[in-house]
Amino acid sequence: RGQPLHVVLMETLCVQTESAPFGSIDQECRSLKMSFLPPRSKNNIQQLLQQAVELHSSGQMDAAYAAYRKVISLDPRNFDCLHLMGVLQAQQGHPKRAIEWIQKAIAVYEDHPAAHANLANALRDAGRIDDAIQACHKAIALEPNYAKSHANLGLLLLQSNKSAAA
Repeated sequence: RGQPLHVVLMETLCVQTESAPFGSIDQECRSLKMSFLPPRSKNNIQQLLQQAVELHSSGQMDAAYAAYRKVISLDPRNFDCLHLMGVLQAQQGHPKRAIEWIQKAIAVYEDHPAAHANLANALRDAGRIDDAIQACHKAIALEPNYAKSHANLGLLLLQSNKSAAA
């Protein structure tokens, strides 16, 4: 009775759709909940993300991981958080997990050249050289002056014995 009408409607919708024959749509419900958050709550998520980035930058990887997970629980389609979670996983030597997280970020916003460049690095680390080359091409297509992607593409082409293309 004390909750605003939009919160009651949103919770009812999520409960009804959870029992629908299409299975669980927990992520969609969390996204819907995020859209109903007041601006102050969205600012709190940005503050949490900033804290996670600071932890990550200072090398506190476990704490950064926990902070990124908290942000994702509140906003599962937060591009920056998904992308940075992938970067963190790559830095910790988990290329397959990195690929999964970065692909989730790209699903939210596919026109971000750095995400494709980081995906290329994770794919390379997972031994998927041809896929890494494609990701570099995508990063370059999005940002033709992205020097790091050009350099990485050249190294990947050399590594794959396609040096004529390099």
